[in-house]
Amino acid sequence: MRVLDDGMSTRLYERICDAKGLCYDVGALYESYEDDGVFDVAAEVQHERVVDVAREIARLLEELAAEGPTAAELDRAKARNLWQTKALLDDPDGIGGHYALSALLQLARTPGDRHEQLMQVTPDAVRRAAEDVFCAEGLSLVTVGSLSAAQERALSAVAESFPATSPRR
Repeated sequence: MRVLDDGMSTRLYERICDAKGLCYDVGALYESYEDDGVFDVAAEVQHERVVDVAREIARLLEELAAEGPTAAELDRAKARNLWQTKALLDDPDGIGGHYALSALLQLARTPGDRHEQLMQVTPDAVRRAAEDVFCAEGLSLVTVGSLSAAQERALSAVAESFPATSPRR
C-alpha cells in the first residue's frame, strides 16, 4: 500500500497526476476485515479522461505485480512506516486501535514489533502480494456520473485485461 500511495512522491500520485496529468487527485485505501479485505483506488476525473485514468491505474498495478517495487520505493515506505510508528505513540486513539486490531487479528503485539516485521519485507514479497491482489477475481470497477456506451465498453475492456487469477492460486 505504501509503495503505491503514501503521499505525492509515491507511484500512484506521481504517475497519474504529476507525470501524466490525468487528474488532480488519486488515492488508494486498504480496509482489512477478519477474513477478507478491500483494496480501493479512487480518482476524481473529468468524464472524458475516465478511461485513460482507469487504463493507467491498471498498468501501474500490473507493473507492480510483475516487477515489484524498486529498492528506493521500498526504503521510502519503510522510512515512512517508522515515522508513523513513532507518531502513533502520541495518538491515544491510534494506539488503542493498534492494540485492539492486534488482539483481534493476532498481529504483532506492539507498534515496534509490527515495525520490525515490516522492515523484513522484501521487494519480491511486495511483488507476490501485488500479484495475488491485482487480478480480475473479485475486481469491481465503479464510476459515478454519466458515461457514453463507448466509455462503458472501454472500461469493461480495462477490467477484462486483468489476469483472471493469480498464477500462484
